[in-house]
Amino acid sequence: MLEKIKDSFFWEVEKRFKNPFLWAFLISWIFWNWKFIYVLLFIDEKYVSISPNIFWPNMYFTKLEYILSLNIIDLYNCLLYPIATSILFVVFVEWITTYMIIILNNVKNNILKNEKLTKEESQDLKNELRKERKKYSDLVASDNNEILSLQEINSEYKIDMEQKVTERLRIAEDKNIKRIEELEENLKKSEVISLERLNKNNNLSKEFNDLTDRHKNEINELRLKITESKNEIDKIDNAVDKYKKEYQEFKKNYLFQQFDDLIDYIQTDRYSLSSRFTWKDIMYLDIKWIIEIAEDNEWDSYYRFTDKWNKFAEYFLENYNWNRYIKGEKEINIEDIPF
Repeated sequence: MLEKIKDSFFWEVEKRFKNPFLWAFLISWIFWNWKFIYVLLFIDEKYVSISPNIFWPNMYFTKLEYILSLNIIDLYNCLLYPIATSILFVVFVEWITTYMIIILNNVKNNILKNEKLTKEESQDLKNELRKERKKYSDLVASDNNEILSLQEINSEYKIDMEQKVTERLRIAEDKNIKRIEELEENLKKSEVISLERLNKNNNLSKEFNDLTDRHKNEINELRLKITESKNEIDKIDNAVDKYKKEYQEFKKNYLFQQFDDLIDYIQTDRYSLSSRFTWKDIMYLDIKWIIEIAEDNEWDSYYRFTDKWNKFAEYFLENYNWNRYIKGEKEINIEDIPF
């Protein structure tokens, strides 16, 4: 506790001594009260104690009485004048410092502006600036084209999937509703028939119950199939999204640059794919389930596309046609590519 109090005290004292106004006030006070300091420190008490009055030659003054008799200690000299001088000094010094900094900065800027470059340095600087501008322009154009392409593909994909899903749901719903209506009608008929038979013969009650349970089970099974069909549609949508994500990852692989070559090569010489691609590339495509091995007979086998690869090819063709459209070239139909 005492250590904290001591540290706080010294910190406060140090902060006070760093105050510029305090030093300005001290210098101003010495300036206005130099007589008092001079008499107090440098004049011997015996000398000032001699009376200057001839009428009282034996009267002596102490140093304090002598200082008071000179009237050099008053409110103006001790407080007002030093405070006013300190304020002027602080403001003036601050203004002079700021002005000098501005002048030095202007001189430095003028020196930098007037510094001349050689002809070779100027040309190199211009070439470098031109390259940076071209690089920036190419990068912006490439990013804009990529954004437009992705937006177009995403929009078309959403519209197509919404139409397909809506059509599937509508067809399935119509069929299921029609089937439910038929079953409900049959159920009503069976209930009527069963009631009639029950009235005629109580032994038919078991048949009625069985028939009713069977129709109810069929209705429940049909509703279960409806739920399964909706789940299947959701799985299809998730698979499409998964293909999209895997296609974006595949675009980062260097094999994507050989996409056209791989399609043509599998179609023309699918029995010797290793002569064009390394086994590492073939294993990558096989592990990613992009190509698979098929057998012609007991001895011959070849590589063929999987459903995932066909989906990749569709995405590739969409992007390829978009780039051709931007360039003003004719689009290629998906039927023209031998998958």
